[in-house]
Amino acid sequence: MKLRNPSAIRRLFSLVFLIFCSVAPGHGQLVYQTDFNGSAGAFPGESDDNWTAVGSTSPMFTLSGDGKLQMKSPSASAYASAYWTGSAGAVLNGEVSDGTVTAVFQNVVNANNSMGVLARVQSPFDSAHPQGYFAGLLRGTDSKTYLVIAKDINFSTITNSIIATSSSLALTSGNYYKLVFDFNGDSLTASLFSTATDTQISAITAVDSSYSIGLTGLRTNFGVATTVGYESFRVEGIPESSEVALLSVGAVVLIAATCRNRKRLV
Repeated sequence: MKLRNPSAIRRLFSLVFLIFCSVAPGHGQLVYQTDFNGSAGAFPGESDDNWTAVGSTSPMFTLSGDGKLQMKSPSASAYASAYWTGSAGAVLNGEVSDGTVTAVFQNVVNANNSMGVLARVQSPFDSAHPQGYFAGLLRGTDSKTYLVIAKDINFSTITNSIIATSSSLALTSGNYYKLVFDFNGDSLTASLFSTATDTQISAITAVDSSYSIGLTGLRTNFGVATTVGYESFRVEGIPESSEVALLSVGAVVLIAATCRNRKRLV
């Protein structure tokens, strides 16, 4: 006994394997992404996007018209956050449990500024003291720049909120860098890459179980009046184990049914 068309069965197995790998834990499903392409002055510039911005000054965010989201500080000691609150697939109101936030943003060197992304932020949220996690660059009072992970950050006392930090980094003011923030269970990892060479500059980890789900977004504060830019923002989510199990059962049923239909005696 052998299969009449074994090549077709092999192709089916390969297809199911690829589908399973794309949703298994550790492989994120795209939830939302934007390159901030839209008419100048708008935010975020696309009618199907849902963003909520809060901060100490207004306007805080505006599209440049050439693929950048500008975050503006018209005065010193200004701070702002922007949260994506849309829904896609199984994500409700922008809340993500386990996943990855990736952003490409500009580094600016000035006193006590921070620039980065937010995850698992609790709603209703406060721009000055968001409850959740922050990952990004911090310009310390020692005039050095660090990659940090912080929890429940406060504008004036972010250093008291840090739960992981790198050694000081030699970065170029005005250059763009890619930040990847992974949050899976109580494991948090922030990685910084050069956009010019796509090489990793630094990576830090922390373990914290304070928050299990919440909103993602962008955050900054400036020690002086300035303008910086974001080039992209991307959110991926890792499916719950029950979703993966359901897909696995479906794959087995599909393979079994196909094999019954294809099997022939020769």
